[in-house]
Amino acid sequence: MNKIFKNTLSLSSASALTTILNIVCMPIIIRQVGVDSYGVYIYAFIQSQLLLTIVNYSFDIYLVNKCANMEQEEINKYVLLVYISRFSIFIVFSTIMYVGLVYFGSLDKIFLLVIIISILPMCFNLTWYYQLKERMEIIAIANLVGKSVFLIFILFPFSSILYLAYALLVSNIIVVIVYNINYKWSFDGIYHVKIIDLNKLVINAFPIFTYQFLTGLIPVVVSSFIFNISGGGGVVYLDIFNKITSVINLIYSAFIQSIYPYITKIKSKYAFYILVKRTLLLIFIPQVSFLLIVVMLNIKLDTIFNYILKADLKSIYVIIIYSLFYSLFISFNSFLSRVLIFFDCVKIITISTIVALIVISVFSYYVFITNGVDIFIGLILGQIIMSIIMICTIYLNMEKKFG
Repeated sequence: MNKIFKNTLSLSSASALTTILNIVCMPIIIRQVGVDSYGVYIYAFIQSQLLLTIVNYSFDIYLVNKCANMEQEEINKYVLLVYISRFSIFIVFSTIMYVGLVYFGSLDKIFLLVIIISILPMCFNLTWYYQLKERMEIIAIANLVGKSVFLIFILFPFSSILYLAYALLVSNIIVVIVYNINYKWSFDGIYHVKIIDLNKLVINAFPIFTYQFLTGLIPVVVSSFIFNISGGGGVVYLDIFNKITSVINLIYSAFIQSIYPYITKIKSKYAFYILVKRTLLLIFIPQVSFLLIVVMLNIKLDTIFNYILKADLKSIYVIIIYSLFYSLFISFNSFLSRVLIFFDCVKIITISTIVALIVISVFSYYVFITNGVDIFIGLILGQIIMSIIMICTIYLNMEKKFG
């Protein structure tokens, strides 16, 4: 438990600082380029994060479980396999994304190209390796350093979102450098890498990837509806929603990442029950407290936000309430999905995500045209449905798993 606490503290502390830096960046950028241009940047950034999800290909989750009992020589082979796989995936899907967004979208071609290229360095991140070794502090430091570099860039005067794209590229390069200088390079085992090994790795990680890909589609679908109907200004509301959600979830995500290796080692139903019960309570109780505070502050939050951003945005406190409900179920589902991986029920994760994506897409299409706020209700409903499906599956498979 001390190791879990240490890892959680490392990740949550750095995540808190990274999130704070994200929030600090928002008003700085808006004051430099305006609300609409900032919304365009966020829209392109969201599209690039889908590419990042594809490039990561869920190796971070799959390999922590796969390599748990391997010798270092075998792990070295998987480091190289991941590098080759991610780079190959990037070449194919970055091309598809660029052509698609140029053909169907209205973004500047050079800006879009740089945003997409900014994902290239992340082909060589080692998040899964440091999770496996339970060295969460390296993950924390790398992300914090990268975000700090981005902040330094935007402190200089600029007037174009292309500048932001270049800043993002440099910060991602720095992140990967930090990851790799802390990895003890060894060529033991890498000479045994074969094409068939690459194929097996991609095929075996595919079920988990499907879930994360579908989850990554959700913000892309929502932002596309908003951008096409309201332009960059509408996307700013989504960015506020996402930033508040990230603030609420930063501790939970760090805790879930830290506890995941221990989930894979549970042997009894009683130990599993205690772990699930405590985890869900730790997520639920603070969320209710945050919600009560927001309801008490009510409309005053609009004044505070508009003063900071130097903008004229409406009903921000409603967006905050929606984000609290959404982040509650996001945290639940993040934990439950890892439990289902432990239960060998990855297909259920995929099915629940598809159902949620359908709900969100339908809600976005039919409701957002008349009331922009309601699109967030669709996001919440999608996550609630996912939670119900996952909980029912876990309950029905407990006897099978533990006997």
